[in-house]
Amino acid sequence: MTNNHGRAQPLPPAPVDKDLLTSCALLFSRAALLDIGLFDEQFFLYYEDNDWSLRACQRGWRLRLAPTAWLWHKESQSSGGLGSTGERYHMGKASVQFFRKHVRGTQWLTVFPYRLGSAFKTTLRLAQQGRLVAARAYWRGLWDGLRCQVRTEGSNCGANDDGSNNMPHVCLSTGNPPGRSP
Repeated sequence: MTNNHGRAQPLPPAPVDKDLLTSCALLFSRAALLDIGLFDEQFFLYYEDNDWSLRACQRGWRLRLAPTAWLWHKESQSSGGLGSTGERYHMGKASVQFFRKHVRGTQWLTVFPYRLGSAFKTTLRLAQQGRLVAARAYWRGLWDGLRCQVRTEGSNCGANDDGSNNMPHVCLSTGNPPGRSP
């Protein structure tokens, strides 16, 4: 992990168990892949690793960080760069989809205020940086994540319950996010 993935704490000297692994570099066994499944396709650019890690833990798999492995990873290049309108849009949308998929019942009493506070904090930070277009893209992503159909079962969530692939247009991440030209 280059530069400790932006974290201030030092890397541990030996492999450690983790609750979440980032998907920029993963190694897993065939048995794990067959048991857990692939990345959930409804997460276009972000939160696919959170979802996969959560499903792995729920199925009893250990997630391990190998601190001596090194990787150079240019963050968010697929979405236009760290902090870009594309990154903010897709991050907002995927975050809502993730929590809609995994949070149930009274868990929302904790998750909703936390996520709302996080959204306002993100908006304030972007506004202070003069990046109002990115803030608007973020809120558009949050809104689209709310409007999108979210499947809660399986790893390939590209199909509706009837097996068709007639997902609402807002779920298809084929176009450019608001504020980003082709």
